[in-house]
Amino acid sequence: MKEHKIIDNFLSKSYHKEILELLSGPNFEWYYQTNITRPDVFDDTDVNQHGFAHWFIHTDRGMINSFVANFFRPLILQIQDEVGGNDILRARADMTMLANKEYEHTPHVDFPFPNISVIYYVNDSDGDTIIYEEKTDNPDNPLPDELTVVDRVEPIANRLLIFDGFTLHTGSSPTKNKNRILINSNFQI
Repeated sequence: MKEHKIIDNFLSKSYHKEILELLSGPNFEWYYQTNITRPDVFDDTDVNQHGFAHWFIHTDRGMINSFVANFFRPLILQIQDEVGGNDILRARADMTMLANKEYEHTPHVDFPFPNISVIYYVNDSDGDTIIYEEKTDNPDNPLPDELTVVDRVEPIANRLLIFDGFTLHTGSSPTKNKNRILINSNFQI
């Protein structure tokens, strides 16, 4: 049984085009992360775990006061309305890079309390998001030896993926496209 929701063509074509051009353009400020799944963990041992991020709303610091964060505010508020979230916990752009082999990042949950996880896909790419049947309320719990895949969601531009924040999930690095760009956000319920 699917416990997640997919909405294609979530934004207007013109707003999506502006987002795509900004995030894939040469002047956007991306910040390197050794571990794209857990930015708080420094990990330089796994060459495929890295990526780039740019925070709009930080878990600890709240809304970032910048032109870029303000540009994305309508998107985040529209997502909040769609999911019925009470508060925005965080929102950031993520970019994973082309990998030389198929690579699934570490399965995880984002927070140890009830929340709604949302992924907005900015570009068409490969590197599916994998949704598992298993749930946990503790991001630091050891993973089960085996996980049951419920769905693999293809990153299609202007697609929104919504799921329960306790659902284990992960992303995959692209092997056919140079990058996979998305906006990851969480909302308190």
